[in-house]
Amino acid sequence: MKYSTKITFPIVILLFVIVGCKTMVSRDSVENKPLIGTNWVLNAIEGKQIPEAEEKATILFNDVGQFNGSTGCNRFFGNFTFSKKSIKIDPTGATKKMCSNMDLEKIFFQTLNKDINRYVINKDTLLILSRKSELFRFIAEDIVEEEFIEEVE
Repeated sequence: MKYSTKITFPIVILLFVIVGCKTMVSRDSVENKPLIGTNWVLNAIEGKQIPEAEEKATILFNDVGQFNGSTGCNRFFGNFTFSKKSIKIDPTGATKKMCSNMDLEKIFFQTLNKDINRYVINKDTLLILSRKSELFRFIAEDIVEEEFIEEVE
């Protein structure tokens, strides 16, 4: 009995150390979110923070060169091309519904039509840039897929 305790205790301590170290490494080594398939929530336009709103402005890029999103009021869509660091966005259209505050939408579309030519992703932050400045800052939103659970009676 004494022999198994002498062996078990060091093994348990070693397991705690290994698990603790692995957890520390995984927290520090957060990978960049991918441009494609990530729901990006607008955080700032031209360096100006966007106020919290019930309906968030978002953009989503897909793997066939199209994007779509919402200004928090209207939906928009278009085409884009990108490489490792460059991006070209061609807005095509948007819905035209009237909302109580159209200011953000007006600024969003004006900025979307500027000379966008590159992007940078740092962990969960997407910067869309012109040659001279930051145009948009988006933060990745984790989408939790709803599971459909059948109730067993």
